[in-house]
Amino acid sequence: MAGSRLWFPLLLAAALAGPATALWPWPQYIQTSDWPYTISPHSFQFQYHVRSAAQSGCSVLDEAFQRYRDLLFGSESWDGSALTEKQKTLEKRSLVILVVTPGCDQLPSLESLENYTLTINNEQCFLLSETVWGALRGLETFSQLVWRSPEGTVSMGPQKRAPFKSQVCSQCSESWKYLIFL
Repeated sequence: MAGSRLWFPLLLAAALAGPATALWPWPQYIQTSDWPYTISPHSFQFQYHVRSAAQSGCSVLDEAFQRYRDLLFGSESWDGSALTEKQKTLEKRSLVILVVTPGCDQLPSLESLENYTLTINNEQCFLLSETVWGALRGLETFSQLVWRSPEGTVSMGPQKRAPFKSQVCSQCSESWKYLIFL
């Protein structure tokens, strides 16, 4: 019964919080700024950081990259010539992933760390996680930030929601994950 009393206020808060509520689970911290970033579906890549414990051949992430690429961009055509100069300046061409701990072939457990930090700003689009399972959580959050405008431009940020610069942090403590946007 106590659990049901908690759900109603949470759902009400989510309904009243505004457009960024599309992120689930809700981050422990989020900060947005004034401009969305654009993404070119034809050139965007998920890339492993050179120092990442997970590299190409890690089936967990390699398969996730393909799933999220299909989910985000599908097979529709996209015309990048419609971008303004400001949008071209803010275009992101990759998400770089750095996994700290080796263990791509291990199954997750209750003790698996799923924390991550997703940083998207003028300098970088970067996902840092302790394990591949945290990287998967970060990819899910990243996918929730990508949207296509009615004009066909693919953007990243809270949709019709204020454009942003962000850092996302996920900490697995009491909550499922933690998210920060700067």
